[in-house]
Amino acid sequence: MTYGPVRGRWNIWQRTTDWQRATYWQHAVIPLAAREGPSHVAGVEYRFNKFGYRSDEFDLTGSAPALMFIGCSNTNGAALPWESLWTTIVTKHFASSWKIALRQYNLAWGGTGSDHVAMMVHQCVDILKPRAIFVLWPYIHRLTWFEEPDKRWHFKASATGMGTVRTEYDSYLRLSTDAHCFYNFIRNYNFVDDKLRLRNIPFVCGSVEPIERAILERYVNIKPYAGHVEFQGDLAHDNTHFGDRTHVKIAEMMIERAGGIGLNAHFN
Repeated sequence: MTYGPVRGRWNIWQRTTDWQRATYWQHAVIPLAAREGPSHVAGVEYRFNKFGYRSDEFDLTGSAPALMFIGCSNTNGAALPWESLWTTIVTKHFASSWKIALRQYNLAWGGTGSDHVAMMVHQCVDILKPRAIFVLWPYIHRLTWFEEPDKRWHFKASATGMGTVRTEYDSYLRLSTDAHCFYNFIRNYNFVDDKLRLRNIPFVCGSVEPIERAILERYVNIKPYAGHVEFQGDLAHDNTHFGDRTHVKIAEMMIERAGGIGLNAHFN
């Protein structure tokens, strides 16, 4: 579970700029003002941009060549150095392939699910205008619930930290059947795929947990889907999240699928 107020007091409809609307979806484990610059978690230095993301700085004009990455802590790179992240490996691959300087826009946030992915695509794509988007879908049982317009909770299996909304969390446990969570994921997948096809932005994705391709292809455009993470038995410095070797495998499957949809040739 991750919870916190977003920047500012007012709800999304009272904000004045597109980018403020985009940052509405951001939640602060560390207060946003404190997240810019370096921080240390599990002995690993994190550097945050001015919007509080572990990411290169955003060009709000949309003119800087960039790839966008969205997911949970396994995309944010919890307890791993920046250079070891699968997102960094993918960015370096295409920077070399296209022979251009390429920014990494990493909009991942720990503890989130597919709702976060869909919201970030909806709010940020038209502003940042990435050359392609890569998504590592989090666990599908994670759901977002808004307590107020400027406060949200990310419900998942663990009840840790749920004391102040325990009644609502217990309701989540009763209502979040496998079927409901699966169809919520399908809805978010289709929203992302449809939005990006309308914008002519290449889309590649994988999933943290196994999802049968034969089932998935009944509901979604399967072409962007690279497969699920093949855990290599290694852990990050917190002994919880994926380690370096697994991040390499994630990068390899994303790059291979990107080649399958013609991304290598997309900007040649």
